[in-house]
Formats: sequence, structure tokens, C-alpha cells
Amino acid sequence: MVSNETEVYTKGHIIYLISHGKQSTYDVTRTVARFHEEAKKIEAKGLKVGCLVDLSDNIGYDSDARKVAIESMKERSVPTAIVGISKNIALQTVVSFMTRLAGRSEQYQFFSTREKGEDWLKSLQ
Repeated sequence: MVSNETEVYTKGHIIYLISHGKQSTYDVTRTVARFHEEAKKIEAKGLKVGCLVDLSDNIGYDSDARKVAIESMKERSVPTAIVGISKNIALQTVVSFMTRLAGRSEQYQFFSTREKGEDWLKSLQ
């Protein structure tokens, strides 16, 4: 995918955020709104929300987009599996820093594969 967008979809109690390209403030704001819509649907079913973020195709965030993402992370505590950054040290550093700034680093776990992240999230249900 060439565009700078994030696919958002749900399977069971897990919301998948599959990021593509460099994320702008608009992209992140839109993704956060879509995440909240999906989370409400899951919670209405009495399930605990989990999130899997795949950054395999992500090439970064502009500075304001990082701020929006961090504020969203501060607002809502959701167990989140992050995959796709093991080979990109720069992105790994930025994302690790963002989770620490949000003050909820215990809610975020890094995994080498999507399957391992899904297994962790399923174990929390």
C-alpha cells in the first residue's frame, strides 16, 4: 500500500491498527476516532478491548502526530501488542519513547510476530 493511512478492523475483542507510510496528525486523529468507535462496540458486548498495532509498513510520524498518539494513549488504558518494528531501530526507539511518555508502558508489549501478539492479547481476555 502506498498511501499514508492506517487500516482499522476488529476480530473478536482485538482491534487491529495496520499502519502504512508516514503518519500525519490527520492520519493519527482519524485512526484514534475509529479506534474509539470500535472499542465501544466491543465493550457493548461485555468484552475487554485489546489492540494489535502492526508497524511493518510504517515509516514514522510527524511531531504533531506523535503528540496526538501520546495523548490518546494517556486517555485510555488498553493492552496493546506492537509488532513489525524489530528491524527498524529508529522506529522502535520512537515508539518505546511514546509509550513511556504516555505513562502506561506496562500496557504495551512488543512482539516479533503478529501471531505472538495475538496470543498475548487472547490470554488477557
